[in-house]
Amino acid sequence: MAFVAQRERRLNESKSFERLYLCTDRIVQKSNWTNRKSKKNCEFYGKATAELATYYVLAFNFNYDPDVDSAEIENEAAEIMDSEQLKHNRKFARLWLNVDFEQSKIGRANKKQRLSGN
Repeated sequence: MAFVAQRERRLNESKSFERLYLCTDRIVQKSNWTNRKSKKNCEFYGKATAELATYYVLAFNFNYDPDVDSAEIENEAAEIMDSEQLKHNRKFARLWLNVDFEQSKIGRANKKQRLSGN
């Protein structure tokens, strides 16, 4: 943090911007399955923002939380019937529950069927 603070302080003191051009992009990184019992690939989403002229990366964030215990979350979500709520009202809205994964598979199959014309 001290390293970043020093660089950003210098950037702030030495630069005056008539116009600041920020570029934001997203990357999806797929990993192999992480649990032998549930052989699902895991997707990590990264979002980065950089300044165009200097290429200075202002932020790079991933949607990874190492403290989440999926079994514990699934149990609590089932107890409070979280999946019955609108997605934006859920307690665990930021996490994919098993029900979300199953709905995604159904949605993908339906989309393939519509596209193939069958």
